[in-house]
Amino acid sequence: MIRFIIIAMLFSITSAYGQERLVRDDAPYIIFVGHGRDYNNSWIVFRNGLVAGMNRFGLNIELRNAPKGDLSDVNNLMESAIAAKPDGLILSVPRDDLAREWAQKAQKNNIPVIFVGTSGISHIGGDNLQNQQKFPLISIGQDHYQSGFLLGKTLRQSGKTNAICFVPRTDIDEYLMRCQGAADGLNQRLDIFSLDKIRNNLSQFLKDYLAENPELQTIIVTEITALNDMRKKLNAITGNENISLVSFGLTRRAAQFIRAKGQVMFTIDEQPFLQGYTAAMIYHNYFQHGIIWGNRHIATGPQIIDASEARSIVNFAGTIR
Repeated sequence: MIRFIIIAMLFSITSAYGQERLVRDDAPYIIFVGHGRDYNNSWIVFRNGLVAGMNRFGLNIELRNAPKGDLSDVNNLMESAIAAKPDGLILSVPRDDLAREWAQKAQKNNIPVIFVGTSGISHIGGDNLQNQQKFPLISIGQDHYQSGFLLGKTLRQSGKTNAICFVPRTDIDEYLMRCQGAADGLNQRLDIFSLDKIRNNLSQFLKDYLAENPELQTIIVTEITALNDMRKKLNAITGNENISLVSFGLTRRAAQFIRAKGQVMFTIDEQPFLQGYTAAMIYHNYFQHGIIWGNRHIATGPQIIDASEARSIVNFAGTIR
């Protein structure tokens, strides 16, 4: 019996992590390992897509993620997954250096790898890894720099060019790449602030920053779970209700904000549900039919979700969008 392992966003075997498995004795076994935190909306939607794909194609699935997104926990989960000698891995990549390390270890053990939510194989040196002809490294998702560039370009076209960028933490490449792309799309320097350092004093930070920079028009929030808190705090500051927010991803609350003029201008959607479902489909075709996907990178975004889009997809936000 063929065994599948897709390493899913960090559910663990030990009590330190969460774990979820759907088991059928007659089906391949897959583990997915990722860096999404339990409350991360993209992770939740990705999980929905992966589970749907596993059920559709008759695969076993084990989802693993570190609830708090700690990178040391992510590495531990990755090591244990490779030690299990799976037939395949699906990885959510928090940093390019970690992606390179994981891919090399997996392929030295003849384990095929699919990356999800990544900027593409070129960023991790996939051409130099082993086992490429048997099963080339494949990535599914959007280029985080390009999604940021689209965001910045759209802001520039709207005239909302005075902006700052908030990241939840500074040790994850995708957040910084989004800010860098936004800066280049705006064609200007962009101040970047880490929410981890100011979260407990965000209201005061915003008051002080706006007092010094009253011309601020837009705040870029790189992780959509912080959008609601940012909007509430801005609205509580007298005279600053019209500062617009933009973000990446889609939640029901974000869709509601988008429909409320001036609250959120738009978000950039990468369709994580499609990422999970597509990963399952690729492995199904490979193991059942010997078919290897032709493209090294499968783009699922970026796509702008603005007021014209939000009304039609609000009921899907946080589930399949």
